[in-house]
Amino acid sequence: MRVVDELEHRAARHTARRADDDSHQDVRTVGFLGALPPEVQDSLSRDTHRVDYAPGSRVRDPGSAPKPGVIIDGLVRAFVAAASGREATVSYAVSGDVIGIGASLVDGSPLGLQALEKTTIEYFDAEIFGEALDKEIAVTRLVAELLALSLERSSNAMRAIAFGRVRQRVAEHLILLADRDYDGSLVVRITQQGLADAVGSVRDVVARTLAELSSEGIVTRSHGRVTVLDEAALRRDASAP
Repeated sequence: MRVVDELEHRAARHTARRADDDSHQDVRTVGFLGALPPEVQDSLSRDTHRVDYAPGSRVRDPGSAPKPGVIIDGLVRAFVAAASGREATVSYAVSGDVIGIGASLVDGSPLGLQALEKTTIEYFDAEIFGEALDKEIAVTRLVAELLALSLERSSNAMRAIAFGRVRQRVAEHLILLADRDYDGSLVVRITQQGLADAVGSVRDVVARTLAELSSEGIVTRSHGRVTVLDEAALRRDASAP
């Protein structure tokens, strides 16, 4: 799957989830569990616990042990971090996406997780989830498919970071993070440093890229905010070979 296709797909799901605005729904109706037989849903739904995260807060630090769960509401980024503190976003997760599903297979994950907006995650009981992974073929198959998709996304992201142009990466992330404002305009609420962390670059380079996009009439900038003026042009930049 092309990176921009994946971003558009996730952006559509994210927008639809915002429209619903119901973080109290049954976890069995959200994403991962909805694809499993009812008896497996009931088993995995036992002894879950729900955690709310404020915007900008860390869900998991790089290197820490992952915990299996499903995002009920919100937006989470998965990122890698260097010893220098520089970060790069590998993927995004929205309502219905699962996190930490390989928890019983690894001791720690190199990926950190950060909530980009108010986020609610329902965590499964690790022992119950591990047993289901061992005994339920439906769970094993679904987890294998999701891990394969995660690997594909991560490979696409790392290829873009290693070989892609910064402008293309900036456009990709702006497409995903954009939301309709009250007046209908397409707005991304993010700082230049936050965008630099997302694309795996530095603030000065991202600032120059935004200046280029602004001079071409594609976006306008203000403090902590980017407004998209020409969505079609931004999508062309995101999908450039």
